Amino acid sequence: MKLSSYSDLELSRVIAFITSKIKFINVQLIPTAIYKQAELLTTNIDVDDTEFVALTEYLNVKLWTGDKVLINGLTQKRLEQIYFNRRIV
Repeated sequence: MKLSSYSDLELSRVIAFITSKIKFINVQLIPTAIYKQAELLTTNIDVDDTEFVALTEYLNVKLWTGDKVLINGLTQKRLEQIYFNRRIV
């Protein structure tokens, strides 16, 4: 709330709006082969990002992240099929 300068009500409305646009997907729907590939890619970077990388590949979409460790790690592995958009603050 401090960073946004929104009141409690304004922040609640913004959060409600944003979450209404999010489609949640059960990671169990991601094919095992894609998930295992994502695990291998994130092992030396951050295994907590495995599901995000797997979902990105599964949906064939861009990964929007400000996680510099993830960006640098995957870029070093020359993953051309994964794109990054740096978070705007």
